[in-house]
Amino acid sequence: MKTFSKMIVVLLCTFFNLHGFTQTESMAVVAADKMNVLYAGIDNPVSIAVPGIPSDKIKVAITDGTITGSNGKYIVKPGRGTAATIEVTAELNPGEITKAGSYVFRVKQIPVPTIYVGKKENETYYLTKEMLLSNPEVNISFDLPIDINYTIVSYTVGCPVKGDWYVVRVTGSKFSDEVIKHINTMETGGLISITNIKIKGPGGEREIDKPILIRIAEEKKPD
Repeated sequence: MKTFSKMIVVLLCTFFNLHGFTQTESMAVVAADKMNVLYAGIDNPVSIAVPGIPSDKIKVAITDGTITGSNGKYIVKPGRGTAATIEVTAELNPGEITKAGSYVFRVKQIPVPTIYVGKKENETYYLTKEMLLSNPEVNISFDLPIDINYTIVSYTVGCPVKGDWYVVRVTGSKFSDEVIKHINTMETGGLISITNIKIKGPGGEREIDKPILIRIAEEKKPD
């Protein structure tokens, strides 16, 4: 399972001398990436530092979920709630533990990726057979700053064949040889449906409800 392509950085720093504050005063300025989000079901890398304090003297905890790691580099797995707070304490002197700050993250479910055919996303497909078969596969687009490995598990292709509606289940992303053969026999205006699309990612398999419909366009004739 892959993680964020960019780390969420939690920077805990002080405006004044750290020793001059009590545990009840706010000692930290917290800066994170612009989203301030943890995603459920995946590893979320988090970096935590308190300037002037060695990393091995920093302790971290989370209110909802788990946080593991050391030396400033941690992996956060949020719980079931919609927010999680990372609490940071620092050992200023032997046995002297001081609250260094806290930061609240929103917790979100990973959104459903976009499924499309060919080389680009499209709401409605009107393609010639040549265009369709130049890249005969179902693809996944995921427009978020997260590096997640999604794969196409299977899908169902339906198309007319000799007056009947032909249906076949395809495993993997690429059209099977059988599907390509039947597409080559289709006439202009023929409809292809791709349904029951199953993908695999964090948390296992899930099915995409939205079908893909492709209408076969007329081939361009040479001038």
